[in-house]
Amino acid sequence: MENKLVVDPSPHISKWYSTFAIMIAMIMALLPTAISAVINFGMRSLYLILISVGTCYVLDIIMTYVREKKFFWYDISGAVTGFILALILPVNAPLYYPVIGAVIAVVIFKGCFGGIGRNIFNPSAAARVVLGLIFSGLTLDLFSGGALGSAQSPLAYYMLGNYSSITLRSL
Repeated sequence: MENKLVVDPSPHISKWYSTFAIMIAMIMALLPTAISAVINFGMRSLYLILISVGTCYVLDIIMTYVREKKFFWYDISGAVTGFILALILPVNAPLYYPVIGAVIAVVIFKGCFGGIGRNIFNPSAAARVVLGLIFSGLTLDLFSGGALGSAQSPLAYYMLGNYSSITLRSL
């Protein structure tokens, strides 16, 4: 009997998808989270998303021209980077956070490593980590309920013994 086992390197998906189709799927997957953020946290979260997506998309276009590559209007990977970055930022972050985060994500972590699919870190997550390192005092205030507002989690209420503040919505 002949051996039918085929061992190939990844990826193991045999169907070919375009980058545009994958990015549209990413945006569709992120939309419920964005809608939930706007419902739970108000219009401020929408402002963060719009600023982050717009800045990342424009910077992605600029970086394409800087690297002397051809720009395709349907390359929305910059918008996806901005979308992810906005969703991992605290809602009470200053409105310049997504702009600085976009520069870090697109220019440093995406542009310097060769663009989409060639970066060693997720640009959005790496930008969030760098933002936390650069603005460490401000970031701690955002999460501990400092000068910019309260952002305590249900676990913090539980640890303080304030059980009545834990609601289904806060979870």
